[in-house]
Amino acid sequence: MGEEMIEKRLNACTEVYEEEFEILANQFDSLQKEVVINRTRENGLRAKLAEQEAVNTQLNNFMESVGYDLI
Repeated sequence: MGEEMIEKRLNACTEVYEEEFEILANQFDSLQKEVVINRTRENGLRAKLAEQEAVNTQLNNFMESVGYDLI
């Protein structure tokens, strides 16, 4: 009788832990997907920043070469 109660309780705990582990695994998978999305966005933003810095450098060079009288 005691073993049977322990076995039932152990099985119930095992089910709960398996469900919780599955939930955690799904959350981890979702987080990994978000990390990939964020890294992709970050790389795109870094590329855009580099383009903008190049434009700023060109404009600065232009202003230095023609003078600031045009402002």
